[in-house]
Amino acid sequence: NGIITQYARSKELDKAHSRIDQALSSFPNVSWLHFLKGQIYGYQGNAQAAEAELRRTLEIDPNYPKAWHALATLGAEVVTGRRIAVLGSTGSIGLSTLDVLARHPERFEVFALTANNNVAKLREQCLAHCPQFAVVVDATAAARLTAELQAAGCKTKVLVGEAALSEAAAHEQVDAVMAAIVGAAGLRSSLAAARAGKRIMLANKE
Repeated sequence: NGIITQYARSKELDKAHSRIDQALSSFPNVSWLHFLKGQIYGYQGNAQAAEAELRRTLEIDPNYPKAWHALATLGAEVVTGRRIAVLGSTGSIGLSTLDVLARHPERFEVFALTANNNVAKLREQCLAHCPQFAVVVDATAAARLTAELQAAGCKTKVLVGEAALSEAAAHEQVDAVMAAIVGAAGLRSSLAAARAGKRIMLANKE
């Protein structure tokens, strides 16, 4: 990223683009080359091309943290609405997304957070971001989280179950959904968001 920044400052991004394309012609499956190309597109304001290169990076190397963070950042930057539901908020992508959203409180509002079994982290996130809703899959965990949030004076409403997950994703007040739930577990909620016309940022490794 430092190299690309230097090219950007010297207004030579086209030269960087050319050199990376030349390298990719010989080494098409090198993840960091696609990552750098995505960064260039980002600097040029081409969000669609940047997203494509970042996703290509993650196809080659699913454990490329900078690419995941860049994808989350890019998703936040292109969102037109400001109320965001983060599905899978306690995972690495969810954490990166919340970090980006927290940097721009004037632009974004965390509307809903969801987690599988990391209730402690979800509680911490609810206290930090005060979402309207928090969703967990287990009823016992939901009862515990409700009690802890109430004790802390947090007004977040805790919902439970897969149906509640879809409800949060498709809520009429949600503008965009970060879908970061691992595997097929996030399929139904993503479909619910799509059917409700939400902007969806898909960011799971599957």
